[in-house]
Amino acid sequence: MKKFAVLVTGGNRGIGLAIAERFAREGFPVLLGARDRTAGEGEATRLRAEGFDVQALHLDVGDPASIASAVKDIER
Repeated sequence: MKKFAVLVTGGNRGIGLAIAERFAREGFPVLLGARDRTAGEGEATRLRAEGFDVQALHLDVGDPASIASAVKDIER
């Protein structure tokens, strides 16, 4: 069965981080969305060090420009 990538918003802390970790542990590639680029990359780096396929994505769901930029990043 092919597993698709999962986009988790608010993935650098709290419930979002717990969800991102769970999907990663289940074998899904995870796009870890975070408003704070540095915090998001830090958590993605930590999860990659544990062997998971996790990439940070700068994303503020309250900002249309941020959403458009994230879509372009995902398309690449």
